[in-house]
Amino acid sequence: MRFRALLACCFVRLVVVIVVVVAVAVNAHAAAPLADKVPADAVLYVGWRGVDSMGPSFEGSHLQAVIDATDWKEVFDPFLPKLAERIGKDEPEGQHAVQAISTVAEAMWRNTSAIYFGGVDFSNPKHPLPRIAIIIDAGEQNAKLADKLGGMMKELHEREEPPVPMAVRNYGNGPVAIVIGNLPGSFDAMLGGPQAIAPAKALATNDAFTKSITSLHKDPAAAIFMDGPALVKLIDEAVKAENDEDTIAKWRKVRDALGLTGFQQFTWAGGIDGKDWTSAALIAAPAPRAGILKLFDAKPVSDDILKRVPATATLVGGGSFDISSALTEIRQTGSRIDPQFGGAIDGGLGMISGLLGMDAQKDLLDPLGDQWVYYVDPSVGGNSYLGITFINRLDDAEKFSQSLDQFEQALNGSLKTHLERAKITIEIRKRETNGLTLHYAAVPFVTPTWTIKDGHLYVALYPQVTVAAASHDVSKGKSILDNPSFAAVRKRLGGGANVSSIQYLDLPKLAPGGYAFWLAFSRYAGFADLFGVESPLMLVPPMPDLMSHLAPAGTVAWSDDTGWHSRHVSPFPGSELFGADPVSNYLVGQPAVLASILLPSLNRARETANRVKSASNLRQIGQGLLLYANENKGKYPTNLKTLTEAVELGNVVLDSPLGDAAGGEDYVYLYYNGMNSAIPADAIIAYDAAALEGGDGTNLLFGDGRVMWVPIAELPGRVAVSREAEPRSAPGFNP
Repeated sequence: MRFRALLACCFVRLVVVIVVVVAVAVNAHAAAPLADKVPADAVLYVGWRGVDSMGPSFEGSHLQAVIDATDWKEVFDPFLPKLAERIGKDEPEGQHAVQAISTVAEAMWRNTSAIYFGGVDFSNPKHPLPRIAIIIDAGEQNAKLADKLGGMMKELHEREEPPVPMAVRNYGNGPVAIVIGNLPGSFDAMLGGPQAIAPAKALATNDAFTKSITSLHKDPAAAIFMDGPALVKLIDEAVKAENDEDTIAKWRKVRDALGLTGFQQFTWAGGIDGKDWTSAALIAAPAPRAGILKLFDAKPVSDDILKRVPATATLVGGGSFDISSALTEIRQTGSRIDPQFGGAIDGGLGMISGLLGMDAQKDLLDPLGDQWVYYVDPSVGGNSYLGITFINRLDDAEKFSQSLDQFEQALNGSLKTHLERAKITIEIRKRETNGLTLHYAAVPFVTPTWTIKDGHLYVALYPQVTVAAASHDVSKGKSILDNPSFAAVRKRLGGGANVSSIQYLDLPKLAPGGYAFWLAFSRYAGFADLFGVESPLMLVPPMPDLMSHLAPAGTVAWSDDTGWHSRHVSPFPGSELFGADPVSNYLVGQPAVLASILLPSLNRARETANRVKSASNLRQIGQGLLLYANENKGKYPTNLKTLTEAVELGNVVLDSPLGDAAGGEDYVYLYYNGMNSAIPADAIIAYDAAALEGGDGTNLLFGDGRVMWVPIAELPGRVAVSREAEPRSAPGFNP
């Protein structure tokens, strides 16, 4: 592999790690950092203080201890500068890029900083300009930082003129700003610039912004703010700039249908609380909400469903979500945007319902309850995510059980029909074990298994896990509600009786299993060592240092009349990553083996799925012909376009999944004058022409409504039979 490819691989992964740490290891003053230097018209604001100015709350925190136990300071000096120098020997352009990134990243890592996005200037529709600023307050080092960044900016302009204006601004002892696009002089005045120009009104004067930030955290260490109306207005302006009335009308329909005008703001704040890191968020969308915002209106999660989780669980998540209601809301919202959207969803559900012989939503989704929980427990499925269990409290267990049996029978029949030629058997089977009726998919690697007990649906990836989970004695055994650690996290996060979702991670018990994976991941930086650039040795703390600063983490969320709220606690930002599944460490090392085993089967399965969809489209065409004939004295339409419009099938049924693009009308309709519902049973009405292009057969629709996949070798016989059955005026089958 060439040097630059290896070094690029190293650098990309290192930047990812840097971004994660910079994004989470941030701080701010009681309100928000540099909010007095950010214009009040901000569509988006992100602010933090930097590790060198964290303040007294940082001292003694888990975050400080973890940073001190690693070599993160070496990332910016000397690692990145040396990496830039080494890259420059082969690729000067790459050197400039790394130097610029490392300089800005180090300045923002260490110092109070903010990012401002003020929208886009559309005064010149052909060349709209963004309003972006990166503001850094390095204190006594501001002038030095401005000179360094200014030199880099000058080199950039000498090499190639940027597509948008870019400049570095600094006035006296004020902060340094990297300005991108068209910012007015009033912004420079905020930084201490021209005295003749009145400074722009600052974001810090926005009462909604300051009240929201301070309500989320008593001592915020980071802040994010998005102005909802300003964002919607920006999109309005962008659409208007297209100067297309049709596009403008469509956007307004989308905006109103989604209920975006009800979105007021998004605010997030996080910081040190004792030794831990806590954060909170608010999506302000006052009730009554419309469109997708109605999905926030979830019911509280019940203690009854949480009682199904053993006390020893190391990962727990619970929430309220009604799949059927959500699907209905999405369908209604989509239909307000485009009437065909609802038809497409109904068509998809109709296709599934037709294949299964039941009403998919009414019989399968409606009986599901809105209370869900998932967990990982060492005594149930091990401390791996492969041992995860999902539980749903069913609204109608008897109906769901009956529908499930019908669903499995129909699915098995369909799979058998379409996999018979491939000599592959995939089916849903049953087995009685420990007084439970287990339903499972007989496939390799994992065996998805489900069962119903006491009105609850249990689902896991293996039958052993399903049996263990369903065997948990809710009445006698202790549940997660009896776990002191879970109870403490839940109490600390609050939210009261309105909490609609909750997550809990016992990091001290989860972290040891995934620790080695993160050690391996951190050594991607070691690619630089191969080319003489010494990389930071320890980007992950030693195990004893890490374990001494880990504690349980958790998150809760709820909605009320003001909007959607969430609260989170963890020992330090990003600590949840150490709860990653150790099994992934094994799977990451086996992609080639798995691919060689699975890809042939997956390709065959995809081809089979496309054939099934193609057959479903033809079957719907056949049913549509009967409906049309009933309304037109037995006569069939002259073309498929007329059919889809008359019976509202939707044009999607004319596109075969075996074709290359939508709108091609891939199905050939063999119409002849006078064709009607009395057509002979063996006459071919239509076929999938797209399937014949490089394929080994095609689906045929016959006069009696049958749809059959016929291999190319058998087509002549089918054609001969069809022609004998057709009237002499019929065109016949001529693929």
